[in-house]
Amino acid sequence: MGQIRMRAICSFVILGLAACSYSVPVTGEFAGKPALGTATAASGGGTFFVTQTNGFRCEGTYDALTFDITITAPVTCNDGRTGRAIISRKPDLVGGTVIVELNDGNTGQFVFGDLSFAQEFR
Repeated sequence: MGQIRMRAICSFVILGLAACSYSVPVTGEFAGKPALGTATAASGGGTFFVTQTNGFRCEGTYDALTFDITITAPVTCNDGRTGRAIISRKPDLVGGTVIVELNDGNTGQFVFGDLSFAQEFR
């Protein structure tokens, strides 16, 4: 099922207060090291996480019901660091880019949905 159609179906279901969720892959890097994860939009709110092979993991929540193209979300990592994610969504709202800024100055760059990391950041 197409992303636009799935989003429309979820919107109608969300308006009816029933449960619906839609997940997309997240790929990118923290400090030049690869990280992978998932972003999930649901009627109760959005969640995301990324993890690296060394066990480092960051996650957060966002307002999945907003139609804003750019949103900011808090980020918490399993090593105690915190920060924020600046999420820039494409017009379909199911793909985009993310810049993460952690409280120690480290940053991450990610894409989600069907976007290619190399196309957006290289």
